[in-house]
Amino acid sequence: MAHTSDHEAMAARMAALERQIRGMRRLGVVVLAVVGVALTVAAGPAASIVRARMFIVVDDHGKERAQLGLSSDGEALLSLLDARETHRASFGLYDGGEPYLKLAEKRGRTRVTLQAMDDERGGRLTGLYLADERARSRAMLTLDDGDTPALTFLDGDGHSRLWMAGDARGATFLVLGDERGRPRLSLRSDDDGKPAMQLFDRNQRPRLIMAMDGPDSPSLTLSDRNGATLFAAPPSAARVAAVAPPMPR
Repeated sequence: MAHTSDHEAMAARMAALERQIRGMRRLGVVVLAVVGVALTVAAGPAASIVRARMFIVVDDHGKERAQLGLSSDGEALLSLLDARETHRASFGLYDGGEPYLKLAEKRGRTRVTLQAMDDERGGRLTGLYLADERARSRAMLTLDDGDTPALTFLDGDGHSRLWMAGDARGATFLVLGDERGRPRLSLRSDDDGKPAMQLFDRNQRPRLIMAMDGPDSPSLTLSDRNGATLFAAPPSAARVAAVAPPMPR
């Protein structure tokens, strides 16, 4: 009986050993398959290409710190977040494909925008835009479709209070506006170098013009609200004032 018991115990141990060996074999096959796939991917031409709609980078605490994917308009967007997961910097494309860079303060409100536009659309121009804490544009350095650079300062209500520009022909302008954005003073240097100063009333009509009509030919013209000349020195200045180029918009 003891001999039979020993034989049965030996058979059980052998069966268990065979099961372990079969399990190790299966595990070995899986490991070899994984290693083979990894080596194939690493050696293949597509190893450097990963296709996905969104990549999210998280820190050690699981908080999102960077996103690379598509915007709501379906355009490519790279966004960087701070430790509070607030979007602070974004580089992407508008729906027309034009690139932009936006920088935000700690509450996530955009304060700086840099963009390159293919053409003017909805008042958007190529340039640098600075916004206040309420995300209202307060300063702009832009370039329009005519390659005219302009620097504009706005008040909290969005009215232009100071505007500087220069056109492609070489003329330069400095315009000061009132509380409603109406031009009240304009300093101008024409493309031929002749300077002039204009004062405007609240209806944007020029009421005083001081100009240099030539190297040594200063002039002064005063006009009423209807544009009629009240005073001109020399008298020919009235004719010059009548054909003075309009203040640029």
